[in-house]
Amino acid sequence: MAGRHALPPAAVMSLGCGALAGKRYTAVYYTSTRMGERFGELAGWNAHRAVLVWQKMVRLRSAHFSHWFRTCFQTIAEPTFLCEFVMLHFFASKRQQTLGHPANQAVAVGHLAGSPEGEASVVLGIGDNPGLPIIARLYQQMHWLPGFVAYPLHLMSIAFPKFFSKKQPRAIVAFSARTGELRWWYELEAFHYPAAAGESERLLDRLAAMGNGTNPKNDPLCLPDSCAQPVLDSGGTVFVPFQDGKIYAIRDDDADGIINPATEVSTFDVGDGFQASLALAPGMLAAAPCGGGLHVFRS
Repeated sequence: MAGRHALPPAAVMSLGCGALAGKRYTAVYYTSTRMGERFGELAGWNAHRAVLVWQKMVRLRSAHFSHWFRTCFQTIAEPTFLCEFVMLHFFASKRQQTLGHPANQAVAVGHLAGSPEGEASVVLGIGDNPGLPIIARLYQQMHWLPGFVAYPLHLMSIAFPKFFSKKQPRAIVAFSARTGELRWWYELEAFHYPAAAGESERLLDRLAAMGNGTNPKNDPLCLPDSCAQPVLDSGGTVFVPFQDGKIYAIRDDDADGIINPATEVSTFDVGDGFQASLALAPGMLAAAPCGGGLHVFRS
């Protein structure tokens, strides 16, 4: 969608984190790339990820200050907020939505199928992050545990994952970038595994490859978030990879604000969780899951 409209002078958001008296603080800085000056700061947010988005090109007429409207959606890990900042030199307003599930990734911004023409939407995946494989948890807490005890438990956790985990609700949600109103909410089947897809299954092979020298610089675990950052294609379809190893494609064709799983959702299972976002190019979508390799899809 880039290139359809000329962007106004850009603004860059940066996150500065620090610790003071045992507490973690995050300051959010907004910098105009045209002027190079810092024109705003908001301290005290424990921000996990942040994304800067643009609204429709509207100028504010002011005798003292004339900037483009800049709108920032920020996802906060705990508690979960979707925050909007409209900045006119100082912060004029702030909206927030309590979502009920943790938001552990950045949002996607663009035009959604079924939304009014010319209006941007904000889409994000929400849900608790997956945990460690059972065998990793055991050795994390009980270093002395013999292998002949840990290994069978590891195999059992792969064969019977629900006995070793609790349900983790998750969803994909879309909001109007202009008003903050909910466009739609699609609740996924709860994730019910100890770790993300592929983590338990690949752990011992990864450790072996590191030990025997075939892949010495590998990591034993990927530890992905519950989902990767969503992406939007030019037709308004949103793609979100989740910790169950599936890529979800959602398109509200009838614009009724209700996602029909039979006709408006499709999935592709790659078998591994995702940390990296998907990549889009004209007529092409690429995915690099935690298990390695590259999956390329053509339209």
